[in-house]
Amino acid sequence: MASFGRRASRITFAATVALAITACGTTRIIGKVVDDEKKPVQAASVETDPPTDYIVTNHHGFFVIDRQLDASNTIQPLKAGSYKVIIKKLGFKPKTISSVDLEDGNEVVLGDILLKRKRIEMLDLEDPDALQDGGPRPDALPLPVRGE
Repeated sequence: MASFGRRASRITFAATVALAITACGTTRIIGKVVDDEKKPVQAASVETDPPTDYIVTNHHGFFVIDRQLDASNTIQPLKAGSYKVIIKKLGFKPKTISSVDLEDGNEVVLGDILLKRKRIEMLDLEDPDALQDGGPRPDALPLPVRGE
């Protein structure tokens, strides 16, 4: 029975140390992406300038930016500085949050970030001037080659 008590003490001590290490000195940016109805937006792309790691929101709309890639593409802890956060999701208008100032050992909680849905009208799809990406117009494509 004494062995069980020592083992439980060691596990409790190890868990306490791990919790203290992760809670102290973590430099990170945290947020939650929601839509017009305050529902979480999952799989939204979260980019930063200067660039950090590739981040996507989880199924609850949350994201955490706590690491970045250095010049040799090695993962490093997030450094203090001023960041611009850009959130994108297909079917929504992109959202930019300018000047997120981050200090070493601190976290910035952005809270709920609203992404507004993009409304696409059928007239936009038929109007050649609505092709903002510069893609080819359907009548400008070559005819398909048929086999002989």
